[in-house]
Amino acid sequence: MAIFHKPLLLWSGITCNTTGGTLHALDLSDRGLTGSLTHFNFSNISKLKILILRGNKFSGSIPDEIGLLHYLKDLDLSDNLFEGCIPSSIGQLRKLRYLHLNYNHLNSTVPPELGLCTKLTNLDLSRNSLTGTLPLSFSNLTQIFTLSLYDNRLSDDLPLHIISNWTELINLDLANNTFSGNIPPEIGMLTELLYLYLDSNNLTGHIPVEIGNLEKLQELGLSRNNLAGSIPATIGNLTNLHTLEFPNDWGKHTSCLQYIDLSKTNFSGRVSELDILGHGINGTLSHFNFSSFPNLTVLDMSYNKFSDSIPVDIGNATEFST
Repeated sequence: MAIFHKPLLLWSGITCNTTGGTLHALDLSDRGLTGSLTHFNFSNISKLKILILRGNKFSGSIPDEIGLLHYLKDLDLSDNLFEGCIPSSIGQLRKLRYLHLNYNHLNSTVPPELGLCTKLTNLDLSRNSLTGTLPLSFSNLTQIFTLSLYDNRLSDDLPLHIISNWTELINLDLANNTFSGNIPPEIGMLTELLYLYLDSNNLTGHIPVEIGNLEKLQELGLSRNNLAGSIPATIGNLTNLHTLEFPNDWGKHTSCLQYIDLSKTNFSGRVSELDILGHGINGTLSHFNFSSFPNLTVLDMSYNKFSDSIPVDIGNATEFST
């Protein structure tokens, strides 16, 4: 990196201690930089607290030597071309709060050493090709409020038994992986959740009644799975919910369903978008009370088997745009 051929203080994105010249922050995001970090001398910046290299074209592996940055609090290597494994040496970064490795080509398992970074609050490993599941050591990461793992190749059962003690968690995104099995009842222990995305996996079984414990939830994604059974009545406890994506084949597994009535749920007035496209649901809409959805702007019921006429009170949904 020829950038260091000039005095550090002449470069924007670089912050030094004004008395001793110690480098504390290095932000080279979105500079179009290329090359590898393999021969980068991390010992020269051992007091670094912030390292941001996102939005470049760095390639090769993330070097083990990154574990020498013991003072590091923020590490963002996202949106590059890094490949290979997540180095276990990251577990030596005990002060780390933010770790963003998303939008790369990492194809390893998640190293258990990450569980040693107990100060982590934001972990984003999305948009890679990570395999396996979460290590048991993740149960130590109780300060995390955002976990994004979407669009990987993670498998096995949902690891909710590992993170059920994450009492600060507000955003959990496990979408677009190959997780299988049931949604475990431990989901109800994550009572601070605002956003939960489990769509595009291989989940089976029923939606657990414990999901009704997530009373702060605003967005819930369950579509493109193999879930069966009915939607539990406890979902009516989700009074802050404004986005709900049902499983695509929900209707296939609930062939006795004759109509949908969400008007008795507490969240009906808050719903702005309702998408039940392609569920194969039959029956009529005569019991659907559109007046309970005054904020509804988008309604998609296409590719189902509804019959009879369109209810007159659909005109009560005055905010319709689609």
